[in-house]
Amino acid sequence: MKANWKNNGKVLELQSTRKINTPDGDERSMTGKDRWELSNDGQTLTVKRSVETPMGSNEVKLVFNKQ
Repeated sequence: MKANWKNNGKVLELQSTRKINTPDGDERSMTGKDRWELSNDGQTLTVKRSVETPMGSNEVKLVFNKQ
């Protein structure tokens, strides 16, 4: 896994690649990327997550508000 801080510590980017062996003996790769971003006022954390596999890609956005 690789991690990089950006924007004066307000953004954390993560990237990982996994290799998976299928039941029929093939090797496949799966790549995941996360971007964690804290709002300027510190009240909201936004996580953008993407995953790429041989079967396609998927993206999701999660938003957490401080209570």
